[in-house]
Amino acid sequence: MSAVATIGGVSFTMDVPLVGTDETGFSDLALEARWFSGEPPDQPPIGAPMELIFWLDHDTRLVHLPVIDDHAEIRGWQLRQVAPTVAACFERLTLHASAVVIDGGVVAFVGGSGVGKSTMAWTLTKAGAKAVSDDLLPIRFDDDPYVPAVDAEHPITAVCFLERSGDVLEASSLSSADALHLHLVNGFGEHGRPEAWQFQFDAYHRLAIASPHVVLTIPDDRSRLSQIADGIMSGALLAERR
Repeated sequence: MSAVATIGGVSFTMDVPLVGTDETGFSDLALEARWFSGEPPDQPPIGAPMELIFWLDHDTRLVHLPVIDDHAEIRGWQLRQVAPTVAACFERLTLHASAVVIDGGVVAFVGGSGVGKSTMAWTLTKAGAKAVSDDLLPIRFDDDPYVPAVDAEHPITAVCFLERSGDVLEASSLSSADALHLHLVNGFGEHGRPEAWQFQFDAYHRLAIASPHVVLTIPDDRSRLSQIADGIMSGALLAERR
């Protein structure tokens, strides 16, 4: 019996059991995922290093992945790693971000591993926000960029690039050029598909122009997280940048 995992707006159908549904429950791209051992498909691979390599049959929407381990957790990890690049090959943007909905708008937190994206989003849900994404955030474009979900389409209130710096707590607005630069630094890259990289560059640029972007510097002291959450929930921390 086949299983379906929805990851960052992409639904993967596979013939192995796997739990991988994300928070949004949204999907606008359906693909099939197959694992193989032995000889790889006769086409150029995408990605590096080895555990991130996959082969994409674009016409039939089939993704081939090498067997690293038979455990469902490892296969789920592989899918989460390749999903953003697969999506970009089909002109769909994914941010490596945690995000919440506040008053109908999405506040997204982008940054490196360990900076506090998930912790910040979790703290905000305790203050009354609604969780949207813990890791991979699908972004779509109409007249303006938005985050799709099962129940609604949410405009983007702010994209916050998280940084840590001792006792500092501040939010600094970004120009569209600086926002684009930080998206490129924190994005998923080309992985051997120039057309996918060009799409991502164009989409990051469009997002940087259309939506408010800030650098949110937060202190190392986690006891102040509730103070930061209150400032975001009330609008006081980001109010001057909206």
